[in-house]
Amino acid sequence: MDNLGTLSFPDHRMAVHTARMYPVTTDDEPPRAGWYFFIAASEPFEEPPVAEGDCSDFPNGAALYAEFEPVPLPAVDDFTGLDFALKEPYHPEHGEVYFTFDAWEARDVSDVRIQFLERDGSRYRVELSALVHQVFQQPTALRYSGWVAVTASGSPDAEPSAAADGGA
Repeated sequence: MDNLGTLSFPDHRMAVHTARMYPVTTDDEPPRAGWYFFIAASEPFEEPPVAEGDCSDFPNGAALYAEFEPVPLPAVDDFTGLDFALKEPYHPEHGEVYFTFDAWEARDVSDVRIQFLERDGSRYRVELSALVHQVFQQPTALRYSGWVAVTASGSPDAEPSAAADGGA
């Protein structure tokens, strides 16, 4: 299991073992093209002390994903240097959520910012930040810093994609 980066909240850090993005086109009329993301992390390796008899806030790790509404990244040859932001959690016309955070139950995510810092073959080093709602008492900053593989599909064994050049 590779450590691709770190998914973190204030006082919580988790090693990411899966991080991929892949191009999609919806079956809707008219079709919408974009990208889905899937980032999954193991249980925290750093968190506040847990009282005896209590369990961690994230005993099974967590996932951040966009698999309901395509994220409308621009069609470019290479995402390196792109600084992309989504303020709203939902598509304005279709109402489908872009990103979801799930540790034990699906939660809304807003104010997503993805910075594509570097490319290495079919993967990008990214900094992703967002606000996650209803995990803690207040909307809380979430951050992913690490590598995301560009794959042909969402399948765990998907091959690197020719779409790594940014064409959806």
